[in-house]
Amino acid sequence: MQGGITYQHMVLCQTSLPYRNPGDNVKDWERKQGNIALLIEAGKAYHPETNRWIKLGLPFSPKARLILTYLNREALRTSSPEIEVECSLTAFVRQLQDPTKRGKSRSNGY
Repeated sequence: MQGGITYQHMVLCQTSLPYRNPGDNVKDWERKQGNIALLIEAGKAYHPETNRWIKLGLPFSPKARLILTYLNREALRTSSPEIEVECSLTAFVRQLQDPTKRGKSRSNGY
């Protein structure tokens, strides 16, 4: 990314998401480095097409790490814990590739 300095929270610098899939049975990811500790729990998300909650696994992979870095950067840039994301994964990835299009492809309020 071009522009100013980007910062990462110290917890995420010393710990991180799993690089590989830890398996479907693993619901907690714990890491500790010195006095820093991170706990990530698998959760649920509402599926608007089925009107049901679906279980999610733990986020993993280099891509998940990059997305977390991006979200952290946006929180710092906007000084807000709420991050505006696109309504589809495709639109979100396009936003990551071209940040000047932020928010332009949002067709609904999600």
